[in-house]
Amino acid sequence: MGLKEELISNWEDKTIEYGGKIFYILKQFEFEGKEYLYGIDKESPMDMENMKVVFLYRIKNDLFEHVEDDELFEKLFLHVGGLCTADLVSEAIEEHRDELFNNN
Repeated sequence: MGLKEELISNWEDKTIEYGGKIFYILKQFEFEGKEYLYGIDKESPMDMENMKVVFLYRIKNDLFEHVEDDELFEKLFLHVGGLCTADLVSEAIEEHRDELFNNN
């Protein structure tokens, strides 16, 4: 890691190398005052049971750590799940806005 990671402020839809693996960042969010990245190992199977996911947080400009605490991981997983669901609902509403709000 280096200058590139230091300059990136929006990680969504980008990749980051961490722990010798490449993670695709699905969601960047704040939780209890700290910013997190929710990523999927690009080489893991794309099924929910076997998918390798990680929550990363920045500890310095170009240095990240992953969440190891199981309880925090579970809280973050539930939180990001809610955020992703809200995004899907917003996209659906936007896609069907005319039908939903102009039907009198």
